[in-house]
Amino acid sequence: MRLDRESIQMLSELIDQKNKQLKQELTRELIPLKEGLAEMQTDIRELKTDVTELKSDVATLKFDTAELKSNVTTLKSDSAEFKSDVATIKSDMHGIKQRLDSIESNTESLKSDVRAIKLELETQISRNIQILAENYRTHAERFDQAIGEISSMKTSIEVLTITVKKHSSLFQKLGVS
Repeated sequence: MRLDRESIQMLSELIDQKNKQLKQELTRELIPLKEGLAEMQTDIRELKTDVTELKSDVATLKFDTAELKSNVTTLKSDSAEFKSDVATIKSDMHGIKQRLDSIESNTESLKSDVRAIKLELETQISRNIQILAENYRTHAERFDQAIGEISSMKTSIEVLTITVKKHSSLFQKLGVS
């Protein structure tokens, strides 16, 4: 079978047409694939950005974790110091409590002594006040009596002074010295 030119031409046209059709079909099918590929490339870029951000976040987390570990170590050290300080304070408080107990005991003893002293003072002071009051009356009566006597003596002295002056004057007149 031999093909003539026209048949070849027709076959060629048919093939071209089929090619064109296939090309159109392929183009139609490739367009969504290209769009999907472009979308995938965008997604890949976003993923790369996200991965970069994640790497940065992980680095920050590592730094923060290291800092946190350091802070925890410091807290442990501070906690040990705090525990030591609390133990010291407890010990000091025990000593203070013992001293307070001793002071309370001494205070009770002092209170008892003060009560005894007060009672003795009240007894003696009351008795002394009574003695003073009794003596005051007798002394007051004596003072009143002495004031009367002093007044009388004063009057007598004044009379004597006047009399002596008169007699002196009379003796001078009489020439007796």
